[in-house]
Amino acid sequence: FTVHPEGENSDRFISVQIARQGGMLLQMLDNRAVGTQNISIDEAKSRANQFLETFGFSSMRDSYFEIKDNIATINFAYHAYNILYYPDLVKVRIAMDNGEVLGMEAGGYAANHIDRSFPSPKISADEAQKKLSPSLAVESVQLAVIPRDSQDEAFCWEFKCKMEDKTFLIYLSTETGAEEDVLMLVETEGGMLTI
Repeated sequence: FTVHPEGENSDRFISVQIARQGGMLLQMLDNRAVGTQNISIDEAKSRANQFLETFGFSSMRDSYFEIKDNIATINFAYHAYNILYYPDLVKVRIAMDNGEVLGMEAGGYAANHIDRSFPSPKISADEAQKKLSPSLAVESVQLAVIPRDSQDEAFCWEFKCKMEDKTFLIYLSTETGAEEDVLMLVETEGGMLTI
């Protein structure tokens, strides 16, 4: 659907995609021009989370964000039973002038969100942590499901670690302790991203 909230002669439009099966909101984009930043990133995250709850995306946790042209793009992943499911991703765009939702994209969530069951970890967080380099200072640990290049998923311990002035996310298999992935967190003026 495409709507022109200020009349058909206006340049502003909002496009919305809704799944024919189930009616899930898949995508929304509002091309409204955004003025000067007046709200904090915490307020933007709160408004994005309220929006997701309204449209049936419950148990979502924000992870990383970027602010560009006074629009915050915030990534949310599904969170249940103390496990963070990164494949079930939803992105929400918030106008930093007034907190209005300007967009969302739920393709990852729609494609991947299913009931999952994983066996209890064979390797505890403490055992997995011993496999990390001693030069890493662990800041936090949690269970996470991450996508693999082979189109399947890995059940991992996610370690947020510091080394000198750099922050890393290291994913070790809960079954074998093998390294599944390593990402570096990059903090910029515009937000927090992974590479």
